[in-house]
Amino acid sequence: MRSGLLALLPEIRGRRLGAVFVGEGEFTFRAPDEAEKRQTARFNRGRETLEDDFTAMVIWFSDSTEQELIRQGKARSGDVTALARSLENLRSAVRRKWKRNIEAELLRYAETPGAAYFCAVLDTRSHGMMAYVLNPGEWEEVNLLRMRGEGATDVWNSFSPAGGANSAKDVFDVKNVRVEMAVQKNTSLSATAALTMVFRKEGSRWIPLSLAPTLRVQKVSAEEDAALPFIQEDEKEDADLWVLLPAPLPAAKPLTLNVSYQGRGVVETAGDGNFMVQQRSRWFPRPADASDAFADKTHFHLIFRVPKEFTVVSVGNLVRRESAGGLEMSEWQTSHPLTVAGFSYGRFKATTVSADGWDVEVYHNPGLNDELHSLRILLEANPRAATAAGLVSGALTTTGMSKAVGAGALNAARLFENLFGEIPFRRIRVTQQPAGYFGQSWPGLLFLPYISFLDGTARNMLGLNFTARDFLEMVGPHEIAHLWWGHAVVWRDYRDQWMSEGFAEYSAAMYAEALNGQKALASHMEKLRQWIATPLPEGGRPADLGPVTLGVRLESAESPGGYRLVYAKGAFILHMLRMLMRNFNTGEEARFRALMQNLVRAGADGPVTTRDFLGLASKHMGEDMTWFFDEWVYSGGLPKVEVSYTLQPSAKGVQFSGKCVTSRVGPGFRMPMPLTFVFRKGQVTGRFVLKSGTNQFDTLLPEMPQKVEVNPLEAVLCDLSVRKN
Repeated sequence: MRSGLLALLPEIRGRRLGAVFVGEGEFTFRAPDEAEKRQTARFNRGRETLEDDFTAMVIWFSDSTEQELIRQGKARSGDVTALARSLENLRSAVRRKWKRNIEAELLRYAETPGAAYFCAVLDTRSHGMMAYVLNPGEWEEVNLLRMRGEGATDVWNSFSPAGGANSAKDVFDVKNVRVEMAVQKNTSLSATAALTMVFRKEGSRWIPLSLAPTLRVQKVSAEEDAALPFIQEDEKEDADLWVLLPAPLPAAKPLTLNVSYQGRGVVETAGDGNFMVQQRSRWFPRPADASDAFADKTHFHLIFRVPKEFTVVSVGNLVRRESAGGLEMSEWQTSHPLTVAGFSYGRFKATTVSADGWDVEVYHNPGLNDELHSLRILLEANPRAATAAGLVSGALTTTGMSKAVGAGALNAARLFENLFGEIPFRRIRVTQQPAGYFGQSWPGLLFLPYISFLDGTARNMLGLNFTARDFLEMVGPHEIAHLWWGHAVVWRDYRDQWMSEGFAEYSAAMYAEALNGQKALASHMEKLRQWIATPLPEGGRPADLGPVTLGVRLESAESPGGYRLVYAKGAFILHMLRMLMRNFNTGEEARFRALMQNLVRAGADGPVTTRDFLGLASKHMGEDMTWFFDEWVYSGGLPKVEVSYTLQPSAKGVQFSGKCVTSRVGPGFRMPMPLTFVFRKGQVTGRFVLKSGTNQFDTLLPEMPQKVEVNPLEAVLCDLSVRKN
């Protein structure tokens, strides 16, 4: 702060926990490690150090900041109108843009001995609203963020201080969740949830809960049914839900919270008995712990009451389903803990296919959703134009493909079980949803886009392009694969989520390979490579956004769609490991299968980290694979590989002489690349090692090859050019 006015906020229980500043100041930030410095530069015009002027700032703190501020300035009386106005403007911006209840977080740590919380929100000249946060309860305590819109925040930097340990950050262990919910015909709902949890360590009396903002809480109580105070601000602002206990609970003591709530926005009508479930993981309250909610598995007991013409399909075992008084009641209970619970809702018809101990139930909706209904109206209003274009309104139906959808899901599950091993889910419920290009997988419950239920004629009528057709072919196997990668094997935090999405993406590619051969696999990997290497509309290649371990941080105002990198490059990382372990000459892949099956078994013991996967990959590869993970997992970029070769007959055979120039890599880069020689009878594959700079590789062949294939099956992710001299 160079010049201006600063005022401390009023005392709370004898302590000052905040201040506001108006004037001229400079904010300087430099991340402590190279990876985070590169991320600062990504947002900061290539500069690793952020230096920006600010004209207003509000800070909240539970540490010694008050004393430091008093030492730096000189107190005097004066008019605080301008300060009060800036304070209100900044607080309002935090609520509208960040949608985070900073004051509740602050009070939580103000009551926790030794917990130093600090948050500064600044109005900067170059980057608008910025926030610097030191939160002792977060998985990574230090965060630098830019607030850019309603609920849209770019995370520039996130890390733990040197020596910081986050393994003990999780406070809550949720043992059971019981929800009774009623959905009205107008899609509003009312529910009561009972959450039984234990504290892993002695915690504060403040319990943060995750719940959709449109769901408004009426009452919270504990076992004795005594009402507990709670905080829930306006749904369009910082609507975080906080519950206050009378006193902190000791570690290992169980607590059951009963939360009654109601509201809208969870289920939305999409026409003729079709409904979209929007808040799939926040339709019931759950403690907002330091790590991702998917890292904690819980038993669920769910009871739904809905109008009798509609059906709920949920997770777990269907205990009973009955109709009475114009309502359908269904009760669901899990036999083993799940990462998350959800439901699908609509006027469904069911079809079941079974084989090899698997049961696949497919739920389609016979009515047309709003999108298909609008298209049918257009066709019927212009019959001549429709006929000339080969369009038939009667073909717009989702009723005829249920068995085909079920057979595809069943075949994918059987293949993945053979490849990756057994998982607890033996029953899969596949449900149609009114979204056209979006799928999702919950444990044993799949939400597939309605275009998956259209036949070929209807898909042609919709004019699906190649990208859409690729999505359609891959979405079902991808979501089935999440039963292994995401639910049986749970990631630890956002830096490990690439294994879930990347492995599911690659599993779908392996399904295409099983159906249509290795050309289908190579084709899919080439499409992923092109996406990784092609600049985004806003500029810059996805490959250069950063490592896959950035997870959701890849998505930003500068790179919308950047999160897709965890799918594409995550799949490529697994593909490259498979190719390294593969014997190209025999096709043997025992090591890769053993690796993936051991990973699934490891997932039964708890969340899996990238480091865990590195250890398993090293074990099955027979060498320390840190070099591979450093280059492909923990780094961004895309190598450029230029190969040229000659074939010269000689008295002893044919001399193959190759030269490889590898650029856009570090000095220690190395990566084996396969090289296949196709002869009149059979083929042989060897490997040469890519290294930074120019390298020569030579071999003597028994005869002139009919074809030389560099990097078969897209075994190495790179920009490759090959020239025969």
